[in-house]
Amino acid sequence: MLKVLVGAFIGCLVVLPVGSLRADAGLVGDWQLRVEGQRGVQTPVLSIQEDAGVYSGVIGGERGQVPIERIVLENGEFSFPFTMSTFMGDFKLLYKGVRDGDNLTGTVDTPRGTVPFTGVRK
Repeated sequence: MLKVLVGAFIGCLVVLPVGSLRADAGLVGDWQLRVEGQRGVQTPVLSIQEDAGVYSGVIGGERGQVPIERIVLENGEFSFPFTMSTFMGDFKLLYKGVRDGDNLTGTVDTPRGTVPFTGVRK
């Protein structure tokens, strides 16, 4: 009986990581974001791709597009840093959020604090 239970437990250990490799294929695509910052509402578009289990993308708006080299997926959440260049200098931002169907919700860490964002699939 003990051998059967140990075998079943080890079998679960082998199966669980394989299933987690596809972390969140539903994140791939184009997303219309709404970021409510101190300077008003911004509406960038976030485009996410997946290649061999690695997620990357582009975020863009009125000021141009910025590549996102890697989007991290962990425990049902996604996050990605990027640097936005403006006439006032470079600003590091960190997006963190979750996907629920065709909707995204989360926060953006900015040099001036944390602001909320939402998104819908385009």
